[in-house]
Amino acid sequence: MGVSRLLVSSTGADLHQVLELLGQALEARCAYFTFVAELDLHTPETAILQGKTAPTALPSGLLGETVSWTHDGAPMEPLSTDILATVSLIDSDPTGRVCLIERDDDSATFAVPLLTEDSQFVGYFGFERERAAGLSESYGRVLSILGDVLGSHLSRLAAEEARQQTEERWQRLVDRHPDAILVTVGGAIMFANDTAVRFLGAPDAETLCSLSFRDVLSADDEEAVSEGQAIQLADESPRPFEHVIIRLDGDERIVESLSVPFPGVPGAIQTVLRDVTERKENEERYRTFVETISEGVWRIDLDEPISRDVSARAQAEHILAKGRLAELNPAMARLFWPHAIAPIGAFIGTLMVYQGMPLFRTFVDAGHRLHNHEVAFQQSKGPTRYFSVNAVGQFDRGELCGVWGSCTEITDRVEMERSMVAALEDQQERIGRDLHDSVGQLLTGVRMLSDSLATRYDGREGADTAARVGVYAAEALDRVRAICRGLVPPQLYNEGAATALAELVTHVDALGPTRCVYRHDGRADLHAPDAALQLYRIAQEALSNALKHAQAETVWVYFGYDDDDLVMEIEDDGRGFVLDAQRARSIGLYSMMRRAHSTGASLVIETRPGAGTTVRVSIPRAFRRYERPVLVDKPNPLTHLSEPSR
Repeated sequence: MGVSRLLVSSTGADLHQVLELLGQALEARCAYFTFVAELDLHTPETAILQGKTAPTALPSGLLGETVSWTHDGAPMEPLSTDILATVSLIDSDPTGRVCLIERDDDSATFAVPLLTEDSQFVGYFGFERERAAGLSESYGRVLSILGDVLGSHLSRLAAEEARQQTEERWQRLVDRHPDAILVTVGGAIMFANDTAVRFLGAPDAETLCSLSFRDVLSADDEEAVSEGQAIQLADESPRPFEHVIIRLDGDERIVESLSVPFPGVPGAIQTVLRDVTERKENEERYRTFVETISEGVWRIDLDEPISRDVSARAQAEHILAKGRLAELNPAMARLFWPHAIAPIGAFIGTLMVYQGMPLFRTFVDAGHRLHNHEVAFQQSKGPTRYFSVNAVGQFDRGELCGVWGSCTEITDRVEMERSMVAALEDQQERIGRDLHDSVGQLLTGVRMLSDSLATRYDGREGADTAARVGVYAAEALDRVRAICRGLVPPQLYNEGAATALAELVTHVDALGPTRCVYRHDGRADLHAPDAALQLYRIAQEALSNALKHAQAETVWVYFGYDDDDLVMEIEDDGRGFVLDAQRARSIGLYSMMRRAHSTGASLVIETRPGAGTTVRVSIPRAFRRYERPVLVDKPNPLTHLSEPSR
């Protein structure tokens, strides 16, 4: 009874004292506790020791720590499973659990399994005494009950040790946590970590623990905080909410608050307070800035992120299919929806049915970053509008999850550039007409007069000189005509771009030594005067570069349709070059870019050293005015103009 009271009343009982009391009560020569080292609770051997089946042999390798007591105080040799090879049940144990490990004429050794309250084996209590014959039934029953009591006691010891370890780990975690942590019971602060003490402006934890959580709340927030905590405590996955905390010095801070039940203490609540004041102030400054600037700002969120390692086309298609318009500032709304509510939450693919693919394909190809990228937007009603776009991708663990961007309308600037280009072309046309009408006529007259003089002085002195004057006049006239064709190609206006490009290629091929080949799909043409002229000028510049700098053997010029785009592609097998930002802004390349942009076309230059150069101009159908109808029209296409890039 004394042993039972000692074990039940205290989880800190001395095991040596328990063994001494048990040994004396059982008139034992020695007594010991042996605990298992590691045990699989699902093995047949474990089932034996748990009393679920009749024991036949104790498994080897189970012995761990042993605590022993002897009657005469002599040290006891550690036990091993070698002497536990044969076991049997004692006759006086009706439960069938007390094992008689060894039997002889002088002594008997007994083992009582130690089971926890949920019948888990943790070891056994063993003792040695006089022989077992003649033991009463109550003796075996007492031993069995004693094993249960000892097992429960050891289970409580293990639970207490685990609880202390948990508390120590929790204490270390809380002490080092960067957020303020409070534990309250009935609203009273019972614990505060060091961060909470500093954050709330208290001199020490004792001062803070003398207060109530309501003391650091404003009167206006008390009800809302109580409701928020109640929702969090009832939710298995609570979310933090924001409210104001008033420090002891009166300073107000905005916090994210998360409250959960504190384990082991009924009615206790653990609350984590994260200071978000600076973040909220920065967000407010950003929001004010974005709402007041004249530049349109927008954000796209993807319902499902996508790896940046998949193809550029797949990424662009994913942005259109899974991207939603999540945010835009007033300036952006005024640009595109001046008389309607902006479609926040709509899929980008529904907002940019035909326009999105070229824009986001360029975005991905540029490394998910665009800087002053110019796009042309053909409205269903009204003139073409032009925008300068900046964009940057948002990534989470290597996956694209959103796009931030801004845009500014540059239609006025583009129209001014177009007017300047048109003025230049008008001047060139006027010069060409003047050369043709004045200088050309004069040279024709000189040639006719020289031919007349040569005929008159036939066979006399001066006839050869007159003939040479006629030859020189004819050569000068041919050169003037060539200049006129370069300034104002007549085929361009009379027969269209296809014929003018064929004439240009024939002329370049005749110059030698570079071979120039023209390929036409047999149906493509362009009769819009402005667009045709700009396309012709781009071809002139590209061919000139191929002849002067590329050292190419062959140049191919293709003019035809690619799906619904009208395409001119000039490719050479020359030495290529490194296309960097400085080279892209050279006069020749920049003029090609501006000419393409003025017609709503896209211009892409692909080149690298030793691999030749390809110049590709694509004109969407919406920008090809006065074109002879060939394909079915699509409304509202958006085409993009890239600065020359690889």
